[in-house]
Order: sequence, then structure tokens, then C-alpha cells
Amino acid sequence: MADAAILHTIQDAMGAIVCSFANNHKLASAVGRPSLQHNIHTLISTQLSDVVSQLLAKVTHPLLQRNLIRSFPTTSPLTAYLQRHLALAFLVHPTPVDVPLSDPKVSDIIYKHMKNSPSFQVNKNTNYSHLAARLALLDIAIGPGLLDVPYQPLSSPTTSEAGSSPVSAPVPASSEVRDFNNQVDALAREFQLLGNSIVEAGAVVDLTIMDTKDSIERLRARLEHAVRIGGKKAHNVFGNDDEDTQLKVSKFFTKRMQNCTPAPLRGIFDGEDDVLSDVADSTNT
Repeated sequence: MADAAILHTIQDAMGAIVCSFANNHKLASAVGRPSLQHNIHTLISTQLSDVVSQLLAKVTHPLLQRNLIRSFPTTSPLTAYLQRHLALAFLVHPTPVDVPLSDPKVSDIIYKHMKNSPSFQVNKNTNYSHLAARLALLDIAIGPGLLDVPYQPLSSPTTSEAGSSPVSAPVPASSEVRDFNNQVDALAREFQLLGNSIVEAGAVVDLTIMDTKDSIERLRARLEHAVRIGGKKAHNVFGNDDEDTQLKVSKFFTKRMQNCTPAPLRGIFDGEDDVLSDVADSTNT
């Protein structure tokens, strides 16, 4: 309990110091606006760049980076965004993160890093503890999704709002949801490929292999079931994942099934009855 209290005290102090760089009133009034991430990124690049650069230069061990990021306060939009920014900056260092996290360039940075960095190339010399730590950084950096999360209305009003007049919530354009989900699916595929490259044959000797593979599976499951809008993607057996095409194919087969007249059911002894009747007819003849 004492350790937790000390940690919370330190987190509160860190949050107060970080937020002192910003105009708290302006930050609070900007919550919910599309420009919030851009405002916070501008604040980080202008007023916190020296602090961030020193952290990147001095904290280089993956386990220390993970522990630092996990203990970072996330009680305000500024500190939560700064945690994600630092996690990504630690992961791809020395590549600079000079764009907001919602910028499409961030996903390109992540894909390029996972493809080219030796840290994500699984071989006999892989340090799985370090790989698991880097996956934790990547998980925090992704957060709710790299792109701006499209607004999703409530399916039904809450209890406190049931008696009030219904308000029609803005529904996001289908293209926004599709682009967001496509990026989540692409990330999930990358982690699936990474997990498939880990051979579990030596897991009895080195338990960090299993821990790392579990980390990948948890991250992929979070992306598919929690981050992705609408839940895990349902793949079409005909090889076309377009939702409109799936709907047309489904309607086509439903219509064909409705038009087909089912054949009369036959019992297992119906065939024998026919044979016996034929034998009786031939005997009488």
C-alpha cells in the first residue's frame, strides 16, 4: 500500500509539472474537439522537446523504457497523449516522431520499423524479454487507434436520458469507419505474422518465449475485439471482404434457398418396402 501511495504521489507531481506547461483552461475547453491532438502535439514539440530528447538519450534499455511509460500519469488528456507519444518515440528512436499520433504517417513509421528493425526479427539470438517490452510500448502507443476514432452514437439512451427528448447523434461516414477498421486489421495481421514466426519448441527452457507470444496474442485480440469498430472482422468464404458484396451474395443464396422446394423425407425402410412390393408383384404374376 505504501508503494502504491508513493507511486500515485509521484504521478500526481509529474502530471502537475507537465500540465504547468499548458494553459489548463484552454486545454479543458478543447476536450472533444478534433484539434485536441494537434494542440497537444504542438505543445510537446515546442515546450517539452528538451525533456523528451533527454529521456530518449538517457533511457535506452527496453525494460526501463517500458517501466517508465507504464508508470507515467494518464489522468489528463495531455499526460495520456504524452504517454503514447513517448512510447512511440522510445520504440522508433532515433526516427523522430514529428507528426500527431492521428496522422497516417505514424502507421507508416510503425510498419517500416517492424519490417526493418532487428528488434522485431525473430531468430535464435532474439531476446524475448526485450521484444515483450517493445511490444508493450507499441501497445500503449497504439492506444484507441492511430487514426481519429470515428464518432459512434449510443445504441439506446441511458437510464437518466430515457425520459428526455431523443437527440439524433451524428453518424460517421462509412468511409471513415472503413478506413479506421482497415488500419486496425493491417496492424492485427502484422502481429499475427510476428507471432507465427515465434517457435514454441524451446518454451520449456525459456519461458519468456511463451510470455512474448502471449503478449502478441493479447495485443492482436485487443485490436480485433476492442479497438476495431464493430468487433472482429468476419471474413467472407468467397474471398471478397467487401461488405456490400457480402450482403449481395448472402441475399442471393437466401433467395435461392427460399425458391427451392424441399424433397419429401424418406425413412430408412422406404427402400426395403419398395423392394418387397416389387417381389410380391412378380410372385403374383
